[in-house]
Amino acid sequence: MVDICHPNDPERVLFSHVELACKKTGEVVLAEGFAGELALLRIDFNRAMNPSSCCRSAEHNRTMMPRGHPRSLHIHDELHAYDETLHSFKGCAAIDILVPDAVYMRQLVYLALRRGWSVGVSKHFVHLDRRDYAGLTAGLFGYG
Repeated sequence: MVDICHPNDPERVLFSHVELACKKTGEVVLAEGFAGELALLRIDFNRAMNPSSCCRSAEHNRTMMPRGHPRSLHIHDELHAYDETLHSFKGCAAIDILVPDAVYMRQLVYLALRRGWSVGVSKHFVHLDRRDYAGLTAGLFGYG
């Protein structure tokens, strides 16, 4: 079981294995450094965070509706390599957080951008990823 716990209080679970796991395989494989960044974001945000998706197997990502992006940073079981000049890594480096209201969304987006995350905004969730692990520029984008 992989839980992300508070660094100063190992009994305080910030994200549970169930919340992080691939819905198809139950596996949790996080990119190096992702758990630490996620813990720091959660501590700074200081509010409940309800993930709707984190780790995905490549197979699960292909069968999602709407279909997951073929190079999704949610994918934990394939190498992320965008071209030979950029870094490559393995493991999940993305999470989607359900948002209860616009104030929550605005606060999470602001904090995540300030902390160097890439952020995708949807009506019902915020996508957060560390595309900088692949040498890509962080950004802000919307879902149609």
